[in-house]
Amino acid sequence: MKIDPKVYFAIDNCFASKRWAQPDEWAKVISELGIGYVEASADTECDPLYMGEDYTKSWTQQVKIACEKYNIEIANLYSGHGTYSTLGLAHWDERVRDRFRDQWMKKQMDTANSLHAGMGFFAHAFGNYVLQDRQTYEDTLKELCVNLANIAKHAKEIGMDYVGVEQMYSPHQVPWTVQGATQMIENIYAMGNNPFYITIDTGHMSGQKSYLKPTKQYL
Repeated sequence: MKIDPKVYFAIDNCFASKRWAQPDEWAKVISELGIGYVEASADTECDPLYMGEDYTKSWTQQVKIACEKYNIEIANLYSGHGTYSTLGLAHWDERVRDRFRDQWMKKQMDTANSLHAGMGFFAHAFGNYVLQDRQTYEDTLKELCVNLANIAKHAKEIGMDYVGVEQMYSPHQVPWTVQGATQMIENIYAMGNNPFYITIDTGHMSGQKSYLKPTKQYL
């Protein structure tokens, strides 16, 4: 028997960045649009490194008040351009990788969990030196999966329903193919026996062919 998934219409509040930046502001706008579910972006004044722990606690309380006031729900908390613009969890220096994992990802996951929301992100990229050497690539990918498995474990420990990484569109930002995404999920689960998911960006699906290595015939 086929069971259709539940589908919720939601909106990312990144449209409100630098404009309707306070929780009461973007919550009001979203409510007036007739939308009941929100994906809250770190770009809209809740980045854990930029804002700090004390402010983040205040922000969380403001969000809860605004959600009740305007009858909306935070379905998901998502990373923004800050984490996307760096090598992050795939950085060559372990200190940077650990900082991203423990002081960004886990902090943001705790915030999301306090809102009874899920967590999604993209926070890594492979430098060109990684792509040019097969062994370096395999080692870097394995290290990335180790950190993602650690993140999945944290999600399970705090009782979060789901956490996942966004699929991308180019070789230096994995996963960027169906096969790669499937293998990544399998590897992460095998490492920690904890659920981990993929966020599907339909726009990203149309760009992979632009990043394939050209054939001699094409050239």
